Amino acid sequence: MKNRYRKTIAFVSFLFILSFGIFSFAFTSSANNLEGNMASPSFSIYFLATAKSQLESEASVLAKDEMASGNGGYVWQEENYFYVISSAYENKNDATLVSNNLKNEGIKNDVFEISFPSLSFPTTFEKSEEKSTFFTSINLFYSLYKQLFDISICLDTNLYSETQALLEINTLQAKADETMKNFSLLFTEQTGQIFCSLEEAIVDTNETIGMLAEKQTLSPKQNLLSLTRYTYTKILAIYHNFLEKIQ
Repeated sequence: MKNRYRKTIAFVSFLFILSFGIFSFAFTSSANNLEGNMASPSFSIYFLATAKSQLESEASVLAKDEMASGNGGYVWQEENYFYVISSAYENKNDATLVSNNLKNEGIKNDVFEISFPSLSFPTTFEKSEEKSTFFTSINLFYSLYKQLFDISICLDTNLYSETQALLEINTLQAKADETMKNFSLLFTEQTGQIFCSLEEAIVDTNETIGMLAEKQTLSPKQNLLSLTRYTYTKILAIYHNFLEKIQ
């Protein structure tokens, strides 16, 4: 089952070459734009689930099988079901293509969409450093998802060895750690829910990517590809929970 994505995902691999440069440029340019309101990105994610259950305990057992196959295996609760997530796509066509290929192979699966709305914040910060740090913090989750997704493609298509992937992951973890420290330093006296909830989400995300950087697997048969997919899905879950808290 490890190879079942390769036919459908290969055409996406060229995006890796562009995504870091284009997204990083846009991200940096937006962070340095200190005029007007700040806004986090609005995006949708299409989750591919190969198992689901109304019992979390059963879903957790099924998740171990996904991990052993190189897939994410994150258990995502949506309404009355616990879904075992193999991967998460920003492009609906990619998710649909993989889903249909799996069904043709006799593998049942579900694709469901989760929308992440844009958040807009007025420029009430007195210092540009505060505004830049806040913007970087609120965009941390989407940035990490995109970059970890690219790394997973490179692992799955053998463009990256585990050593190369871990070098990239450690760089991302260092940036997440820096973001966490800067946020805590600049906003330690802020007591509003947005600040408290965001700091909690950043801390959880930093710990999650730290586990990936240290290859702290959740199953004896889990490899780095599976752990990377699991990690970016969990980071999306952390951000989703944050958005629900502040609404």
